[in-house]
Amino acid sequence: MKVVFAATTEQEEQIEALVDKMFHHVLPHYFSEKELQAFGDMNILKPTEKCMETLGDAYSVLASLQTLMHLLEDAGLKKEHCELFKRNTEILNRFDISFPFSFHHFLPEQTKEPINIDQAYLQ
Repeated sequence: MKVVFAATTEQEEQIEALVDKMFHHVLPHYFSEKELQAFGDMNILKPTEKCMETLGDAYSVLASLQTLMHLLEDAGLKKEHCELFKRNTEILNRFDISFPFSFHHFLPEQTKEPINIDQAYLQ
């Protein structure tokens, strides 16, 4: 028999705080207010019950959010960050947390393609 511990209330609060920080302090550097509103309406980065099923699940989501935030806030994306970005995006998506952006959405302006909100959501 395997014993599995559920995520704690503190973990749920930390995940919600990281999502809030991502929406209010990180993503505004890359997207317009109109785009951010649309992302909220589409439940982008909305935590799900699936990510809160076990302690391990919640830790995976917390680590992925923190890593993505670090890459987007502090590091300034470089091509060598692509795999790390992709791996952490896949972890969020595995837990049904929608993060439909690709690496190129966060590159410096001269290399970035315009975002189509509907298309980004479908990726």
